[in-house]
Amino acid sequence: MTKECTYLEPDYDAHTSRISPAPYCGCTDMREGSSFCNAHYPVVYKEGSGLRRRHKDIRTANAQWDLASTFNEVVLELEGE
Repeated sequence: MTKECTYLEPDYDAHTSRISPAPYCGCTDMREGSSFCNAHYPVVYKEGSGLRRRHKDIRTANAQWDLASTFNEVVLELEGE
């Protein structure tokens, strides 16, 4: 059984596209244990991108907590006057 790459272009939308069958890549130069060819594997699985995004979310949340904490301190200080 020959496996073919199942990568779809980013612009393809299965709900609105009238193209049938779907325009898969179809390349047979497959990466071992994957449904994608060697060219599309890095596009689909951007190494480390999820981890970078998670760290950015944590930094953003921490910055918002710091800002809220500073705001609350100022409010308490002003109420004390």
